[in-house]
Amino acid sequence: MSLLINDLACGYAKRTVLKHINLKIETGEVLCILGPNGVGKSTLFKTIQGFLAPHSGQILLNGKSISKWSRKQLAKNLAYVPQTHEASFPYTVSEVVLMGNSRV
Repeated sequence: MSLLINDLACGYAKRTVLKHINLKIETGEVLCILGPNGVGKSTLFKTIQGFLAPHSGQILLNGKSISKWSRKQLAKNLAYVPQTHEASFPYTVSEVVLMGNSRV
């Protein structure tokens, strides 16, 4: 599994929040993105997940543009756990982990 981001610019409508983002992540690698509020971390994640269209550049998952993946395919291959979550039910940590495991 690989995620390649090449010269990405992203944001909302006509407002570009991030530009010239380049990143390559391979299976087994761990990445942490840190920064103060308002610098575009969430915008980057929303764009990688396909919820926001890139203004320019490309995002490739296993060599294929995420724009070519169906929502179902992306959900099977790409996961995101936000730093805060308000659950509707009192799930245990184990239950949350199991929900994200497609093999269960």
